[in-house]
Amino acid sequence: MSRWNAFYAWALIAALTACASSRPGGPGGDDGDAGGAGGDAADDRDGGGNDAAASAVIHVSIEGADSSDGRTPAWPLRHVGAGVERARACLPTPCLVRIAEGVYEEEVALVGGVDLEGGWDRGFTARDVLVYAVVITGDGQLTVVADALDGPAMIDGVTIRGADLSARIDGAASAALFVRDSGERLQLRGVRVEGGRGGRGASGSDGSLSTCVALGGTGGTAFDCGGSGGQLGDAAGDLATAGAPGGSGSSNCPNACPLVGGDGISDGGGGGNGANGAAGTLGTAVLDDDGTFTGDEWAGAAGGDGGRGGHGTGGSGGGSGGSKRFRICFGCGTLLGGRGGDGAPGGCAGRGGTGGGAGGATFAVVVVRSTVWIDGVVISGGAGGRGGDGGDGHPGSPGGTDGTVGRGGAPSQQCGAITYRAGAGAAGGIGGHGGHGGGGAGGAGGPAIGVALVTGTLSPVGEPSANMNEAGSGGSGGIGGTGATDAASGPPGRVADVVHY
Repeated sequence: MSRWNAFYAWALIAALTACASSRPGGPGGDDGDAGGAGGDAADDRDGGGNDAAASAVIHVSIEGADSSDGRTPAWPLRHVGAGVERARACLPTPCLVRIAEGVYEEEVALVGGVDLEGGWDRGFTARDVLVYAVVITGDGQLTVVADALDGPAMIDGVTIRGADLSARIDGAASAALFVRDSGERLQLRGVRVEGGRGGRGASGSDGSLSTCVALGGTGGTAFDCGGSGGQLGDAAGDLATAGAPGGSGSSNCPNACPLVGGDGISDGGGGGNGANGAAGTLGTAVLDDDGTFTGDEWAGAAGGDGGRGGHGTGGSGGGSGGSKRFRICFGCGTLLGGRGGDGAPGGCAGRGGTGGGAGGATFAVVVVRSTVWIDGVVISGGAGGRGGDGGDGHPGSPGGTDGTVGRGGAPSQQCGAITYRAGAGAAGGIGGHGGHGGGGAGGAGGPAIGVALVTGTLSPVGEPSANMNEAGSGGSGGIGGTGATDAASGPPGRVADVVHY
């Protein structure tokens, strides 16, 4: 026999010994009937035997139909939720809902004054919660909800199982039982509450290549008896860092005929190379492993986004060549040096990847501004969802390599019998590469919490040892995206029996 079956059998024996048909005074503020093994005590909720109790009971079976009235075992309703609604309409007081064995796939909203009693056979002639197990489960985020109960309610002999949301990729949380603003009105007796599976966190998006115009510096130009150096390149608005521009060459500037050939002049200096852009920042690592409740809703911690890299700086322009000036010399004019080449453009930066989303939490019980009384209850943790992976940062584009745009060579001319030459312009520098975008950090794994108390309380009826907890498993954290280096992965989800939020 499993630990659960053995424990449940013990709980039934204890309940029979203590006359389990009476609700303990205090939890709901009233004394009422919740039913016992075999059905005798439950039949006495209105003071009579089986015949008298028939009108005070609504029956639910997976073989029933919601078009039935549910008043007799022969005509049960199909769904527990339909049974609750029919029971609340009973006069002068709400009816008890008896549930026959089976798995009921639905979400159930509890109502004050309406008790649920599981463990009945399909003929409603015998009750044994082990043999005629009742399971309520669904595919929504909340399976059973007690919201603002206005009267006492008890769940007896039922398993409540949270939804399996592992196929979702939105980090949805799963809670088997959600109780809010219900005072001290809800009691669980002989109940097993099982956490489901949280949804997987969404993966972050990979970065893309940005657009930019990171111009290289212009080359220098020669003039009569001189020339200019090149200009610095830019980084499209980012911090520009480049080697020095090329200086102009030496010029020969007499007042008559210059020195012969290329004497007295020099070529321009080459432009410096542009610097590579800085790598983008990595996404901020997640430290929170159990999330937070805001507005009574849980949210996990997503990984931080990676930053954009820096644009590469364009290469500096090359200097102009030196000039030969002619004054009263065979009718020849000044020979200007060649123009310096423009620096090659810088590469554009890669954008960062976005952070991975948090994996969804799993809660067996969430109690918000309420007190839930428990007697012979087993709370079993579920499985938290996996955190989403961070997106990869995009590499930056390479810088340009052609620094010869606009560059002029060494001009020459014949004056008389002599050939004269001016200086050649120098090439500009190559452009720096764009920086790699930063990787997004991985999202936190979803926590697996038995009971989440949001200004709430879980109180045992009698000995606390009559209740048990079974640990769940936290979701693994998402893997960090790549950049110049890898971003941090998310932490695994926390595993705990009880967490106060």
